[in-house]
Amino acid sequence: MKDQHFITFEEIFGQETEKGKLMKPGTVERIKDELSRQNGSRREHSGAGELSKDLYTIAKKHTEGIEGHVATPRGSVINPNGDSMQRVFEQAIRGAEPIEFVLFIGAGGKSEPDAHEGHFIDNINALMNNVAEIHKPGTKLHIILADVHAAKNGYVDHSTGLLKPETEAYLDAMGQSFLDLEREGMNIHVERLSNLYKRHNLTPITEEGALQDEEANEKFGKHKDFLQGNARRYSVTGAGSDVDGIRYVAMRIREKAILDQDFSNSILLAAGISKGASDIILPDNRSAIFLGGKSPWFQH
Repeated sequence: MKDQHFITFEEIFGQETEKGKLMKPGTVERIKDELSRQNGSRREHSGAGELSKDLYTIAKKHTEGIEGHVATPRGSVINPNGDSMQRVFEQAIRGAEPIEFVLFIGAGGKSEPDAHEGHFIDNINALMNNVAEIHKPGTKLHIILADVHAAKNGYVDHSTGLLKPETEAYLDAMGQSFLDLEREGMNIHVERLSNLYKRHNLTPITEEGALQDEEANEKFGKHKDFLQGNARRYSVTGAGSDVDGIRYVAMRIREKAILDQDFSNSILLAAGISKGASDIILPDNRSAIFLGGKSPWFQH
């Protein structure tokens, strides 16, 4: 990196005297004040850039898991243009604001969190703490309890059309598990995805609507094997892996509007791997940290 050059009063004074100019009363103090401001801004800019690189290194490290719990498979970061994530960090550093992250929490057939969720939350907590160690304003973590996703995966009581009681209990328990971290000084906000849908005037995608969605079909075809495999493993709708896969893609494409408008300065956190995420989940030029492993709500 090229060394920063900080302008000194002596340089300005020398330039002016070489031109034969005499400084008026008060000019010396004015120039010194202005140089102090400009040089301070340069130092802040340089420091923010270096700090953002350190934060990026921390993010990448957490894609490998935490001590005693290696992520299998390993995760990865999505960093469009090679610096999108660093730009988010720099903006928060210069504004002395918390660095914001957003995390969707899904649900499977479990009624309560177990050790798998414990390891996952430990990794999230460690990441937040490691960021806060070098960025004093710390972090803000937005937790989205993805009840809409659970419903579309078939975890519903068909007599009522509502989520199964055990699924509701699981999501509530996960939300509380993250809120408990506030006692350790973390800044946590928890909200249901269904509430965000209402705020954005979105309705859950129907099977018919998904099958007619050209963009969803195109992107499903691009990542077909991966999406079919996930649908076979995690969906219990009985609709088949093609229908479930296309419906998932259509749903996540619609949710880009939520990420774009409500969480425009947030970095996405997620379990698992990043395959297809740039096409299906993320708005343009948005960064993400995929922590690897398997989503804990699907582990028993």
